[in-house]
Amino acid sequence: MADHYLEIYRQQKSFHNFKKQIVQTLTEAFGSTRLSQITYLDLEKHRNTRKATPTWRGETRSDARVNREMAVLKHMLNKAVEWGMLEGTPFKKGQKLMFKENNHSLRFLSEAEIEALLAVCPPHLRPIVETALLTGMRKEELLSLKWEQINHGLIHLIRTKSGNPRHIPISGRLVEIFQQLRHQNQLKSPYVFCDGEGRRFNSVKRSFATACRKAGIENFRFHDLRHTFASHLIMRGAGLKTVQELLGHSDIKMNMRYAHLSPGHLQESVNLLNNLATNPG
Repeated sequence: MADHYLEIYRQQKSFHNFKKQIVQTLTEAFGSTRLSQITYLDLEKHRNTRKATPTWRGETRSDARVNREMAVLKHMLNKAVEWGMLEGTPFKKGQKLMFKENNHSLRFLSEAEIEALLAVCPPHLRPIVETALLTGMRKEELLSLKWEQINHGLIHLIRTKSGNPRHIPISGRLVEIFQQLRHQNQLKSPYVFCDGEGRRFNSVKRSFATACRKAGIENFRFHDLRHTFASHLIMRGAGLKTVQELLGHSDIKMNMRYAHLSPGHLQESVNLLNNLATNPG
């Protein structure tokens, strides 16, 4: 089942190494068990085991990460039903197996943190991070970005996670970044972000983690640059609908998590009402 699933879905844009690792983990956990013998209790035990298992860095596995793993397992079992390998999925036989996530605690950088991070980014990483902050693009969208996708003042993303094309306006600062990269690249590579040999970067995980550590930034992932982009747009007056279009979310409900504001910004907002109850007499 796992091999069949991998063969079909590994070509999809959203099927990254993370999902492949999840499938491998599931194979190790349930490999000797027939699909029809997997029970709700087995799923519950697997969820709790994964939660109690530290990440490869020795960190506590987050509820969100466990939920992503369980979501892949759920999708695999649903496909097994569609393919006639299974009569029904045990996911439907009990309470929801997903942990409740606190979306209101999404991490985003303050302006001071952004400045500190950019100051310690190595030359190959800084333009990638800046572009993420200025566009809200996903990591894979950035690393696979080609020059042919940039024209008429827009970044054209055709193959996206949602399946819907996205066109992101290019700001003045981003024009400068792209011009610098073109000069360095000398058109030797079709990729915007590449090494000295013109090869695209497959990962910036290690260099990004190092930069965050040097900048004193904790509990921050590359994907949180996307949250930073959205949060700062909203703090500057952009509407949720605008943010939805820029991020490429199909449902505006997904953007409600970005409606949170920093405490400092909230204070500035209420200060606008200082004179509201003032009695001039």
